[in-house]
Amino acid sequence: MKLLLMYLTLFIPFFVGAETNTQCRPNLSPGARVISVGTLQDSLVAATATKVMCEVYASLGYRLQVKPLPGRRTLKLSNNGTLDGELVRIASIPQEYPNLIIVKPSLFDIEGIAFVLDKAITIESVDDLKGKKIGIIRGIKWARQLTLNEYVFETSGVFHLMKLLQSGRVDLVLATKRSGGNILKTAFPNMRVKYSPVLMTVPVFHFINKKNKKLKAKLTESLIALDKSGRKAQLIKTD
Repeated sequence: MKLLLMYLTLFIPFFVGAETNTQCRPNLSPGARVISVGTLQDSLVAATATKVMCEVYASLGYRLQVKPLPGRRTLKLSNNGTLDGELVRIASIPQEYPNLIIVKPSLFDIEGIAFVLDKAITIESVDDLKGKKIGIIRGIKWARQLTLNEYVFETSGVFHLMKLLQSGRVDLVLATKRSGGNILKTAFPNMRVKYSPVLMTVPVFHFINKKNKKLKAKLTESLIALDKSGRKAQLIKTD
């Protein structure tokens, strides 16, 4: 029984997130082309980006399918063309994954912060990360940039990141304010975690594999229209 409970604790969040759905239900024909994109599992940032991009693709006659996966795996599949693109990432991703083409403008900004459980540890700036054991999500570039010279534990998603913090294996974890705050509220409501000030603010973008490069101009046009109409702000604000 203990082994079963351990299995469920570790793996239910992954299987629940096998495919992301949103309130966006485009009125498209059954034969509409499906655009399949990868994203990081257990991410509220991804959930917000899904709502935006679902409407963008629907305006072009495409049905968006989002596949949450571990960070590096989703990037590899998006880069090699198994998936049509990457839902949401920071601008520097093509430096390592050259088959991914950035779509501008940005979807929104993310705020990277530290989550701390130990009352004796205070994080007020990036300098305070020095000498700490830090948990980050594998494949998240902004977190890696902040922790290049530190002792880092990598995990596959926000849920597992908070499990590291809860177990005391790390002094703090780095995640976005949205995703980290949401998983604490839903999965760790009794864990008394301190939030640092914002350590990094980064714009995030949608990416398509180069095989879909003909879509870039249309996606840009649709994103700009969604922004000008006020609809994008409305979608982001609902989280």
